[in-house]
Order: sequence, then structure tokens, then C-alpha cells
Amino acid sequence: MKKLFTSLISAAVMAVSAAAVPAQAVCIEADSDDPSITEGYTPVEREDLSFLEPLFGYNDQWSQHYDVFMGEKDILVKEYTPDIIWLMRSDSASNEDISAVLEELGISCERVADITGVSDCENCYIQFPAKGLSISDAKAITSALKEKELVTYASIRINRCSLSHWYPHGIDMKTLSFYNDKRDIVEGFFTEKGIPYHVEKGYAWTYAENGIDQYQIELEDRFRIVTEEELSVAEKWQLYDEMRSTIFAEDRYADLISPEALESYEAQIEGFDYVNGDANDDNDLTLNDAVAVLQNIALPKKYPLTAQGKFNADCDGKAGISGGDALWIQMKDAGLI
Repeated sequence: MKKLFTSLISAAVMAVSAAAVPAQAVCIEADSDDPSITEGYTPVEREDLSFLEPLFGYNDQWSQHYDVFMGEKDILVKEYTPDIIWLMRSDSASNEDISAVLEELGISCERVADITGVSDCENCYIQFPAKGLSISDAKAITSALKEKELVTYASIRINRCSLSHWYPHGIDMKTLSFYNDKRDIVEGFFTEKGIPYHVEKGYAWTYAENGIDQYQIELEDRFRIVTEEELSVAEKWQLYDEMRSTIFAEDRYADLISPEALESYEAQIEGFDYVNGDANDDNDLTLNDAVAVLQNIALPKKYPLTAQGKFNADCDGKAGISGGDALWIQMKDAGLI
């Protein structure tokens, strides 16, 4: 029966080899692109609001990418972080040792950086960019580092996206709220602009113990501006933007603050102790994995693989999941390799 099953798989491999998945970088889909996340928000471009410039400036510095959306109460920021390979360095290894292995493999790397910023710590977590690396490259790297006993753990983190609600100092849950020591310059600004207003006690919204219901609390150290004519949220953002570039130009507390972090999305792949060829991600290598590869090639939406499964399935040493990987699994299961 097993011979018959093997023959059927071999025939299927030949049939789908021409339809192999193209060579791919380490890239797996993540839920951060779910459109419901930004429902009710309007995209904001970099040039729309000047107070966003520090955020985008950080983007420039670290080659990260941000999507910014304006909502009724806040700004929603989606921060995309570069793919990385994350390692725990063994006690006897150095960053230079790891860089040397990368050079031996012909893989250029911008930097190998200690996450802690300490170069000689024991069991240090270190990272380097995975952008542009194929799964085969990533496997070659972790395998070589493991063989030389330079690392004790490895994971690959891709499609990394974190979500957070941002509030600028000066706008607090749909209000124009400021600290008392700014009252003179704030009132002067509104008077000069000719915007009728009155002043009320400052307050903030907070969550009840159930974590769902919200209620207001008065804040003795703040006041808020209530305009006689109701302003839209976008108009309040624009007012704040102008205030930040004029009366708050030298005030470091006028920058964006982030009081609430939302979910983070990433596909985290075990790159150290994984079963090569384990396409169905059950920690075992059988002919079922060859079937999983073939099904995924033929009908990827109907037969998806997990992020770890995709990593495991690309096993024949050639970039991209193909019929060759199914054949490799079949041969490995038969003890031929």
C-alpha cells in the first residue's frame, strides 16, 4: 500500500512541478492587513499634518514603514518593522563570529546588532535583517550557526506590524485639553485666531473595572477649550498642528504620545528545532507532508499552510515551494536521503 501511495505522489509531483510556487523571500501573510482594523479611520499622508513628521522621521532613520489613519478620537498608527532573524548567542560566541558565518555563506548583512546594546553579555539576544532572504538562505544560516555552536536558539520574525492609538498633547478624547501652565498662550492663540470659546475644567476618559465602560474624571491640572462653534475632529487636528508649529514649537511635551498599544501581528517561525519537510506542522515527517505540499501548490486558498509549515516545506535546497519539495519529503520518508 505504501508503494502505491508513493507512486501516486511521484506522479503528482511530476504533474505539479511545472506549477511550482515562485521563489520567495521570507514572507508570510499576517492579519495586520485586515481592513476592519482601520474601519472608521481616514488615511493621513505625511504632508497633511506637520506634527506627524517626527514619526515619519523615525521611519526614515530605521527603514521602517508607517501607515497613519485619523479617527474620531485619535490617530491609529500601523508600524511595520523589518523582518529579522532573532538569535540567542552562545556564551563563547561573538557578533563577529556570527558575521563571519554570514560572509562564508555569501550573505551580505547590514548589521548584526545586540538587542540589549551590550556586546559581551552572556546568552545575548541578537538580531539582523532578514529582508530579501529566501527560506533556503534562512535555513542555511541557522543550520550553520547551530553546527558551529554559536547560537542556542533562533527564530525568524516576519510581517511584523504593531498597532497603537496615538493622541497628540493638546487633544484628549475629542476635546482640546491643555495643562494649566499653558493657559495664557493657548487663550492668546484662540483670541488671535478670532475663534469664540469658553474655558471648562479639564477631564479625561478612563475605563471602568470591567475594562469596557468608560467614564469621565476631572483633572485639576488641566483646562479645556470649548469653541462656541462645534469643530470637526479634523479641524481640531489642524488647529493642534498649527499650535504645535507656533506656540508649542519649543515644547517637547507637545509631541505625540501613545497611551494605548493595541495588538501586534507577526509570523514567528522556529528556526532552530524544526522538522525539515514538516509541511503540515505536526512535528513529524511523513508522506502526509508531501500531500500537504502538493495540495497547497494546486489549491493554496483551500489548503493553506501555517507560517511554520511554509518554512518547513521549502526543504529541497531551492528557493520556493515546489513539487521538488514533495519529492524530497518522499525520498526522506523512504530513507533514500
